Amino acid sequence: MPWKTLLTVVTAHAARPAPDLSALNAAIGLARQSNAHLEALCIGIDDTPYGFFYNDTGIAVLQDAPDRALEAARNEEKRLRNRLAREEIRWSVDTALSQQATLGSVISQRARFSDLVVLSRPYGAGRSAVDVAVVEAALFDASVPVLILPESGGISEDPGRIVVAGNRSPEALAAIRAALPVLVRAKAVDIAIIDP
Repeated sequence: MPWKTLLTVVTAHAARPAPDLSALNAAIGLARQSNAHLEALCIGIDDTPYGFFYNDTGIAVLQDAPDRALEAARNEEKRLRNRLAREEIRWSVDTALSQQATLGSVISQRARFSDLVVLSRPYGAGRSAVDVAVVEAALFDASVPVLILPESGGISEDPGRIVVAGNRSPEALAAIRAALPVLVRAKAVDIAIIDP
């Protein structure tokens, strides 16, 4: 079954002022290939350390960080809208505000309506704990397949060799079914069954 709806997530936070858009670029290519709708979710990360305030901390201080995070997300939304307006695909962009601890619920609520989530690698140069939280939210909370890009950030239209590993569980079978649009284009598919 081909993918009809793709999701990618762009975060705006202090740890990385300029977001990595390699996942967006890859998702645009996949949307074009599959004639799918691409949703880009811009999440402003509120890094306020709730629970660690001095007695004299005012409400203005508490509201400043969420306001800045939401403004950063809205700026990214504008940038993504300008970028996607040049593409001949169906797309939408939305904005949300979240703390790192609640990213799981924000991402999983959106991802559940997608056929595939496209994300960049969470580890390496220029990555942060927010990137790890985004990938983990998609992997463990959304119940949809997640494509994590290689370090190069690109996706081959004709994959060479793919390795599928699973334990014969219903989840493993669901993941293989969801990966069929990629598996059928591969030159070789190796299947590794893990005996529990």
